[in-house]
Amino acid sequence: MKEYLPSRSVFTDGVITALGEHFSVQPTDLETALSTVEEFSPSTKLLSEQDLEEIVSSKKSSLRVQKAEEA
Repeated sequence: MKEYLPSRSVFTDGVITALGEHFSVQPTDLETALSTVEEFSPSTKLLSEQDLEEIVSSKKSSLRVQKAEEA
């Protein structure tokens, strides 16, 4: 295994590099990350049963339109 991961720092540097290609990774200090200030506002919400039903029905109707256009 040492051939693949010669040290912990090589591993963590590789992970950070790989993540940086997919996400915006920026260093931050621990105090900022653990602060009790509520600045976070979620950009997503849990979907209700009604939300899910509306999504399914809209998908069904768009599939009907596609099939009608193809015919």
